[in-house]
Amino acid sequence: MLHFFDTWRTMAQCCASLGDYDLASVAAVVRQFTELAFLLRKGSREAKRDAQVEKIWRPWLPAAGYLHFSLRDTIYEANEAVLLRKMRRRTLEQRPPSPAEHYPKARSMALPAPRADGEFPRVLLERRTWRRFSSKPVSLADHYAADRHGLEALKRGVTTRQIRRYLGQQKWFQTAAAVMLMTAVLPRMQWKYNDTGAYRTLFVDAGHLCQTFCLVATWLGLAPFCTQALADSIIEKDFGIDGTSEPVLYAAGVGARPAGTPWAPEPKGSRWIVSARPSDPLGRHTLGRHTRLGIGKF
Repeated sequence: MLHFFDTWRTMAQCCASLGDYDLASVAAVVRQFTELAFLLRKGSREAKRDAQVEKIWRPWLPAAGYLHFSLRDTIYEANEAVLLRKMRRRTLEQRPPSPAEHYPKARSMALPAPRADGEFPRVLLERRTWRRFSSKPVSLADHYAADRHGLEALKRGVTTRQIRRYLGQQKWFQTAAAVMLMTAVLPRMQWKYNDTGAYRTLFVDAGHLCQTFCLVATWLGLAPFCTQALADSIIEKDFGIDGTSEPVLYAAGVGARPAGTPWAPEPKGSRWIVSARPSDPLGRHTLGRHTRLGIGKF
């Protein structure tokens, strides 16, 4: 039946081609396939989006497209107690791999001690992910216009609750002073690279950009972080990104370092690195008081 619907056809045409079967059962299967989105109705919103996906992703289908769309809107666990139990259970079930790889039969050579003096080594050695910040205010939500090196205001009134939703319910990031969402404009990449393997380049570029962001923030004496736990559809809807020609890939953020703290990998009062601090029950702190949200495109 699915093979029969490789082009737009009517129910009457389907029943005529399957005349040896009970028509009621054929209609029931068609309805079931439609509910499961195996079949789409012509002119429907889903059909229009499917056509858009096929048009934009054609150079990278099926492999890259399947990977990309199957990973969207992943549900992430952010509850400290649940995560801690999972990690303990995983440790009991399977010993963690060695943190280093060695080749016993290979000839080895000792290397000189790395330089730790100077500004650049200091920045590299101080690079950390922070999960607690001071409350210095920054305002608005902006788009970074790379060609003009400026910011374009997109919207006002984004709350810390929304930041938490955007970043996989990770409460420890919702009070950062700034959050940068990285998106990819696919036609730019596809114009130059028409092969499926170019899909990986999007994430490599995002990683390069993110690490530079975090190193610069460290150099400025700030507290950076990054995460790929994203609520794709929510972000795209709130900022008018279609998610097909321009998907969101990565997030990085920064805040002022808490006073008297050399590093805060855990929220205040936490007993584990991914635990949550007490949340704002109302989620009413706006970006005008806490967080600047930016969209960076490449």
